[in-house]
Amino acid sequence: ATGVDGGYFLLPEYKLANQFVKKEDFALIIMALKGLSSCYENKRLEGVIEKYLSVSGEAGRGVFLDYSVTKENQRVTEYNGLLEDAIARHELVAFRYRNVHGAESQRKVQPLALKFKWYAWYLFSYDVDRSDYRTFKVARMQQLQAAGQHFTPPDGVEQLMLRQEQEYYRTCVDIVVW
Repeated sequence: ATGVDGGYFLLPEYKLANQFVKKEDFALIIMALKGLSSCYENKRLEGVIEKYLSVSGEAGRGVFLDYSVTKENQRVTEYNGLLEDAIARHELVAFRYRNVHGAESQRKVQPLALKFKWYAWYLFSYDVDRSDYRTFKVARMQQLQAAGQHFTPPDGVEQLMLRQEQEYYRTCVDIVVW
């Protein structure tokens, strides 16, 4: 509302929406981002952390998450960067893959998403030759390169990942250790 002598003021019954971030919220966001940065190298992530720190001052400096023990080798870090770029450009990639049993195969896939799970990085993709969605452990990839072809990604990648994961869990056997 307009003030008597000019200017503006807020009415007492006005409530700020929950969309505004509080200092405590900044602390949690910074803690999470710093924890992520300890196992995931990304220049944009470093920039985001700096931006949050410049806005929040000392927020988030009392608790630290260190996931560096989960950080994979330099090749995996490099491959993650290549895969992120290919996902963003919707470009097929090709690589040699060694499965859990040691068998090697040549793969050509539509990269759809990177996922960090079970202390390792995985690529969720559509395998062109097998006409099916597959998940590949990035550490088992070799000779990763762009295949020079573009694709249109499907809608609902997160739901596709969840469905494939549920199918995988149906193949697992529960055991009890005494």
